[in-house]
Amino acid sequence: MGKRCPEILLIFIGFLSLTVVISRPVVAYIDPGTGSYFVQIIVASVASFTVFFVKPIVEKLKSLFKKNAPNPKEQSPNDIQK
Repeated sequence: MGKRCPEILLIFIGFLSLTVVISRPVVAYIDPGTGSYFVQIIVASVASFTVFFVKPIVEKLKSLFKKNAPNPKEQSPNDIQK
């Protein structure tokens, strides 16, 4: 299965380059709806990247520098009387 992956990649690159070479110029435009859709895709990608990859790293860094309050279960009876 590992040897088949480069073959599929080469076929895909070959097909992609063939379509670029053979394609003809097209007279078209991108309307504002399409542009706003691309902006929405970019914003959603950045937001999901932040939530799934950056936020856990930030939370781990915060936990390293956060002062830990003493756990009541770990306190001895002498500490509670004082």
